[in-house]
Amino acid sequence: MMPDLRQRALLWSAVAFAAVAVCIYFVVRGVPLETNLLALLPATERDPVAEEAVVTLNNAVGNRVVFLVSYPESAMAGEVATRFADSLKKSAAFSRVIVRLPPMDPAMPLALYGPHRFGLLTEDDRAQLASGQFDASRAVLSRLISPMGVGSITPLEEDPFGFLAHWLAGLPTGTGALSLTDGLLVTRENGRTHVLVLAQLKGSSFDNTIQTRAVTAFETARKTLHDAYPDARVLHTGTVFYAAAARADAERDVDRIALGSLLGIAILFQLIFRSFLALLLGMLSVGIGVAVAMCVILLVQGQLHLITLVFGASLIGEAIDYSIQYFATNLDAGSQWNAETGLVRIRPALTLAVTTSLLSYALLGLLPFPGIAQIALFALAGLTAAYLSVIWLLPALLTRANPRDPVAATRWAIHLLEKWRYLLRDHRAFWVAGVALLMSAPGWFQLKSDDDIRMMVARSPELGTEETAIRRLTGFESDSRFFLIRGASDEEVLEREGTLVQRLRALKHEGALNGYQSVSDFVPSLSHQAENHALLARTVFTTPDALGTALETAGFRPDVATDLQDRFRANTPLTVDDWLSSPLSTPYRHLWQPVGKQQPASLVTLAGAHQPQSIAAATLNLPGVTLVDKVSSVSALLGRYRTWGGPVLLAVGGVIFLVLAWHYPLRAAARVMLPVVLAEGISLGIFGYIGESVTLFAIMGWGLTLGIGINYAIFLYEGRGRAPSTTAGVLLSAATTLLSFGLLSLSSMPALRQFGLALFTGIAIAVVFAPLALEQKSGS
Repeated sequence: MMPDLRQRALLWSAVAFAAVAVCIYFVVRGVPLETNLLALLPATERDPVAEEAVVTLNNAVGNRVVFLVSYPESAMAGEVATRFADSLKKSAAFSRVIVRLPPMDPAMPLALYGPHRFGLLTEDDRAQLASGQFDASRAVLSRLISPMGVGSITPLEEDPFGFLAHWLAGLPTGTGALSLTDGLLVTRENGRTHVLVLAQLKGSSFDNTIQTRAVTAFETARKTLHDAYPDARVLHTGTVFYAAAARADAERDVDRIALGSLLGIAILFQLIFRSFLALLLGMLSVGIGVAVAMCVILLVQGQLHLITLVFGASLIGEAIDYSIQYFATNLDAGSQWNAETGLVRIRPALTLAVTTSLLSYALLGLLPFPGIAQIALFALAGLTAAYLSVIWLLPALLTRANPRDPVAATRWAIHLLEKWRYLLRDHRAFWVAGVALLMSAPGWFQLKSDDDIRMMVARSPELGTEETAIRRLTGFESDSRFFLIRGASDEEVLEREGTLVQRLRALKHEGALNGYQSVSDFVPSLSHQAENHALLARTVFTTPDALGTALETAGFRPDVATDLQDRFRANTPLTVDDWLSSPLSTPYRHLWQPVGKQQPASLVTLAGAHQPQSIAAATLNLPGVTLVDKVSSVSALLGRYRTWGGPVLLAVGGVIFLVLAWHYPLRAAARVMLPVVLAEGISLGIFGYIGESVTLFAIMGWGLTLGIGINYAIFLYEGRGRAPSTTAGVLLSAATTLLSFGLLSLSSMPALRQFGLALFTGIAIAVVFAPLALEQKSGS
């Protein structure tokens, strides 16, 4: 063995050993697997504040879990729900589980709103006061005789006209379709009583450990409940369950693709090479490639995306292509095998093949999608490492000749190639290509696009069904869109939000919107409170005598009017800080989002937005108000990149052709390029015929087809006329690649399924037409 061969092998072995050590370290610690869809998406909003609001809002609601426990006997439903909640509390997954609401302390809302009550009025009270139809004596009398009057949460002598009581009753703290019974939030349907159980996770719903704990706790609690109450049912929903389901699907995909690829590769290797050493070395080059790729990702980015994990398994079939060509050369050389000579023979083809592949993956890396960019980085590192393993490591390890007769081993491949070349003799190749494209053309006109970002990760149908049922039964709705309101001060934010809320109230009245949540409904702006105070001054507190007369007529002591006048004059406005410091604000604090702890901002969340155009129009002429629609903005970005896909594919194809033309004669470069061009056109037609939508992920697949599919024509052209095993090697390489990407097209993740389908069809057709790279025989 040449000294430089041994030195290169030792050097690369050290690199590979370090990469494996790093992977083992991360595996022992637990590979950080990112299951958060938002982490896969680009920053699509116009400024980072909107992106920060998206993340914060999702964190606020994403760590909540909702259960709906039902039982036929209404009297027993509370006991059943409590039993279920007690089981959840015993787990380490939840920091809090709520089944029965604690009694409201009447002093709590009074403590918050009482000192500021003369600036707080409902819209109805404002309208009545402004119309001049307010009658103080009648209002006091109505308060006295009302069933909720004397027993109201507000003391009668402090709120004789009921303004504060009306304000408190009008606070948007409704429970949807649920009713409060004995501290339980319940609803009834089809003879069953449903009880709401809420839980808060102890950590992020995208943390693998938290997911496992939450799912285990739920399954255990449900089984325990069913054993005790066979007629009990439990519906559940929450981000943590979707994330756990996505992770489980990805792990199943990885197992299926990896095991399927390895099994298929082992069988194919034995059929052709009959060498356990070749299989072992092939797996070694693939293992080094995957280890280096994981090492690079974890060191550079610190975590693996879910989508990268599944794609990484499919890289096995492509990464082994380079070693297959080396083993084919070993088989062809027979007893004359020399490791260095064999490397010299295949290095040009391998280098050109890996260059075209890396060029295609580099194109993916330019897309502003973190998940896709990580796939590109994974492939760039993995394929480069696999290539270097073949160039630097295998020659030092594959020193023995393959004892199998190369003619006997490759007779079937040579026969197949000769038959195919015979069919394409003379000018038939051009006729075949033309007919193939002509047959594909009708499919091109049936193509349709789909840019919905939700196809990136599959949603469990079972979870979706349960979530829909929970929304219907509880009346709780949510929308991915929300408004972000910013201003130079708290007051400016509240004023702008108040104007927006007026428009949203009108939309709700028109049926365009089911509901919303806003801070200004709990804390009106200072200017609005000042207007309320002034309105009361003009109508109720005009003179001490008028107020005293109205109250004394109703039987109040004279000092009540004096005390009210003093309190009215001493009234102070309610501030956001007052509200935030009260426990009453706890469920809604995520709506107030100071930017960088400096510039104030708030969120207005939506529920059941049925008319997107009307919702978007609510921001018209409202400075500082932005409608944030992450789903639509990312989907629009996907659409733009998909639209650019055609020109980009042409440009990449042009660059690859220039690389070929630099390496080969112009005519030969065109022949080598022809198979992959046909593959792209025919794959497009197949998508149209089977009704598969064209997405950015399909475009990505076709982009990689350019870089990968052309390899087989390169291998055939490089091995023309001298190596019978070259054809067998090309077919074996194609089979392993198609096996991996074929399995990828069966992925549970729609994005990867599309990606794999485009690659599978494109590469399969490129392999079929790869013999066009060779000069066609003439005659009969």
